Amino acid sequence: AGIVGDTANGSFAYQILQDNGINEYVLDRGNGYIFHHKYMLVDPHHLSSDPLVWTGSYNWSNAARIRNDENVVIVHNADITNLFYQEFSQRMLDNGVSLPAREFVFIPDFTFTSDITQPVVYPNPTQDVFYIDWKDAPLNKNMQIHLYNYQGSLVSSKTERLSAKGEVSSFNLEHLPAGIYFLKAVAEDYKFSGKIIVTK
Repeated sequence: AGIVGDTANGSFAYQILQDNGINEYVLDRGNGYIFHHKYMLVDPHHLSSDPLVWTGSYNWSNAARIRNDENVVIVHNADITNLFYQEFSQRMLDNGVSLPAREFVFIPDFTFTSDITQPVVYPNPTQDVFYIDWKDAPLNKNMQIHLYNYQGSLVSSKTERLSAKGEVSSFNLEHLPAGIYFLKAVAEDYKFSGKIIVTK
């Protein structure tokens, strides 16, 4: 799959994609704007085959290939490749092409930076609401709780001040579409983060 900004002015990448039978994913952004992202992903879903990102100033134009002084950075890292894939799949979706969804690979279900009892999040997956049983979370401190979508945009935020051990907080997700969200909770040195799956 690929996004090509100019099919008529020196883009040899466009012909390469068409020659390999994937023209249904090629989008000609001939709308007066320049799509200025410059990267290529290799095997973003196959952890055993060295997923990588090729990025830099090189943009697969004839000018870049023959005339310009360009730079290229190749990153051999599955986590970073996956981040680029999330961005790429959203840009494709913006133009009416849906690619297979992939979760972030670098965030485990939950991480916790404390030696006290870990909070419990339930139900997960959920349709409209989830709860956090805080267990032994610190009391009388402002707990900043944020929920992000897979693009990294903040979609919900609240502050809790726990006054007793084992308090439970609820979060209403009715306004959010189905997808993967990331929860972060911080109160000074106390940090808790993880993944919430919303189904509809």
